[in-house]
Amino acid sequence: MRDGVFELVPVKEHYEKAHLFLYKYGKLLVGSTNPNDLVEEKMALDEDARRDLWDIIRTFPYATRGREALPVNHEDAIRAIHGEVEKEKSVRTVQYLKEHGKCMDNIVPAKSNIPHAGRGAFATRFIPKGGLVAPAPLIHIADKSTTNIYNEKIGRQGHLVRDETEVINQQIIYNYMFGHPNSTVLLFPYSSNVAYINHHATEYNAKVRWAKDFSFFHKEEWLSKPVDFLEEQWSTGLLLEFIALRDIQVGEEVSVNLYRSTSSTSS
Repeated sequence: MRDGVFELVPVKEHYEKAHLFLYKYGKLLVGSTNPNDLVEEKMALDEDARRDLWDIIRTFPYATRGREALPVNHEDAIRAIHGEVEKEKSVRTVQYLKEHGKCMDNIVPAKSNIPHAGRGAFATRFIPKGGLVAPAPLIHIADKSTTNIYNEKIGRQGHLVRDETEVINQQIIYNYMFGHPNSTVLLFPYSSNVAYINHHATEYNAKVRWAKDFSFFHKEEWLSKPVDFLEEQWSTGLLLEFIALRDIQVGEEVSVNLYRSTSSTSS
């Protein structure tokens, strides 16, 4: 599970344990397992005491995946006692979404209008000039040579071995990455549908920029770090945004000028 990278991420069995814990917690509060009893007048503890108790449970010094599966707030915990722990942990207020959310469904794939381009990305709603088309979290590759495809030759044992002196091509994924001729770094955007945004040299309607107002994910300080630093990072920390250069209408294909984009974003 790579705890050092992703911390203690709960999976199905831990949510099941969290359900059981909450069921017992509800019985402690009201003395029964009847969901109708989870009302203020039947609680054994007042609101402040319940909050304090839940804070103690959530901050117990020995972290476990089961504890991480529990709701953070006491209000969410009460709702989850006879509901779904996973749902309560995923609920966010409208205000939170306005401040921190990035819309993922502004574009969908369909047959491109650009000759020989295959599929493209098309707007599902009106996107105003300067508006977000799609976010694109990045997987960074510090050494682009890892995408090389090498020629093969017959080795001493009669097996095929890689001839590292002869590069014959790159992996297909190379075509979907951002990079720069003078850098070894490649950036692979893995957000939903952004891989379908095609290049157009003259009639592009979007651009790529580094994310703004998304500091909890996009670590801007990484942009000034050397390549050696990126080699040591085993989690993602960079985010691009596709931004509309003009109003984009519903059903219109989104395209960027990749040559302009790569020159302004890569390390």
